Amino acid sequence: MKTKRKPNLNVDFDGTVVQAGKFISPGVITNPPNDGCKEALDHLNKFFNIIIFSVRATSSAGVKGIEEYMKKYDLPYSHITNIKAAGLILDDNCTQFRGWGNALKDLANFKHWKADKKEKL
Repeated sequence: MKTKRKPNLNVDFDGTVVQAGKFISPGVITNPPNDGCKEALDHLNKFFNIIIFSVRATSSAGVKGIEEYMKKYDLPYSHITNIKAAGLILDDNCTQFRGWGNALKDLANFKHWKADKKEKL
């Protein structure tokens, strides 16, 4: 019997998995995961290949740091990359594209999920 391949879910690391904080170096990650991260990734792992993406993954030290962090907090993932693969994207700094008619308005009104005020373009 042929098993159905799970689709990809690209999950941003800094600010989405791990709480945003001071960036020390690619391999040094000191903040804990965001609240609910473990439970959400455990659930999503049933339906998606979880791909962790981060600019940290441009270096071997960054990849190793993320691997150690994911292991320390027992967070599931398929692999780590610095490139967003085909599939859905979960990121703390994005907006959904709903057509160009909405794009400028959506970007002008963008508010980071933890921000107290809107970012102005």
